Amino acid sequence: MNFFTKMFLFLIISAFITGSIYADVQTVTVQDDTIKAPDVTAPVVDAIGTDACWQDVPWQSIDQVWIQYGVPVEADDYSGRFKVVWSSQTNLLYFLVEVTDDVSVGGYRRGGQTADNYHYDLLEVFIDEDCSGGLHIFDGTPQGGQGTNAENAFSYHIYADFPEEGQVNNTCDVGDTDGTRWGDNWSPQYADHFPEFAIRKDGTLVTREFSLIVNNDTFEVDNKENARVSLAVGKVMGLSLAVCDNDGIDEEPKTRDNFFGSVWVEAAHYNDHWMNADDYGRIKLVAGSASGVGDESLANPSSFRVQALPNSGEILLNMTNDYFGRVPVNIYNILGQQVYQSSLYKSQQTLHEGLSMPNLSRGVYFITAAIADQRYSQKLMWMF
Repeated sequence: MNFFTKMFLFLIISAFITGSIYADVQTVTVQDDTIKAPDVTAPVVDAIGTDACWQDVPWQSIDQVWIQYGVPVEADDYSGRFKVVWSSQTNLLYFLVEVTDDVSVGGYRRGGQTADNYHYDLLEVFIDEDCSGGLHIFDGTPQGGQGTNAENAFSYHIYADFPEEGQVNNTCDVGDTDGTRWGDNWSPQYADHFPEFAIRKDGTLVTREFSLIVNNDTFEVDNKENARVSLAVGKVMGLSLAVCDNDGIDEEPKTRDNFFGSVWVEAAHYNDHWMNADDYGRIKLVAGSASGVGDESLANPSSFRVQALPNSGEILLNMTNDYFGRVPVNIYNILGQQVYQSSLYKSQQTLHEGLSMPNLSRGVYFITAAIADQRYSQKLMWMF
């Protein structure tokens, strides 16, 4: 019995004992292993996220509690998720990140002690271009087991002021740790690794959208272009995201209260991502569609069909192929917003499943299903 099965059983048993359970069981929600990022036409980076390229890309969770380790947090206090794609036209990765937080503390402090930097609400992107793992703090002679190549992986700490409601901020400050030892260390300015950046705040929802240049471990400030990697189908990299959470908006000095990550790590390594890439998740670049949800090239009419059943208030899903196993199913509205998700189990040649939709509003929807590297999509008119 693996960790996630044990944790799930523990939560179910606890629910019977206490009479309650966390609504979204965040302690067992992690990013895909491996994330499949499709090649797309680049989005407009505006932190709105309605571009076609996002619409049938699955959300990845940032809900693992790294600090305070393993302690569940209610969804109305915090929840986080992200999507990632790439573009062969621009040679960039693109991220769409949504964080819902009851208290948002924007800003940053450049300079001073490195430890000061994470006490605001900020996003961290950890990327290991060659999936080599290992330490990535200092250059040169190892100091206290901290590694000899600070660019072996990047630990991007993305700071930004939150804009007024309905406004957008396109400026960010991006730090990491570099140097030769703790007595000779600094935080380089890596904002230019992010050619486009936008952040919006709408009530408790903070949306970030940005592009990222991928560099290899030869990166130096005066060697930027030579270190830039050419992205291609089949490339696999290490990738995790994390959110620092401060719930004390008026406190001085600021203090981080929680730290949420996208992958599960054991307790002994709950805060190691910033210095060690061994526990990073994985992302694989795959071929994709330039037009997003509803592209007919994604659908195989002979093997995937959906049908509205007005009398029962259900959507009937049929899939016929040789695949056996889990089938993630998602439904998106015309704005690209996810309104339903489930994981079905296909145990025979044909999957025949009715999806109950008692609260679905009238409109146009896109139903997607994924198995291995194959993706299916179909448009549906729901008029009941």
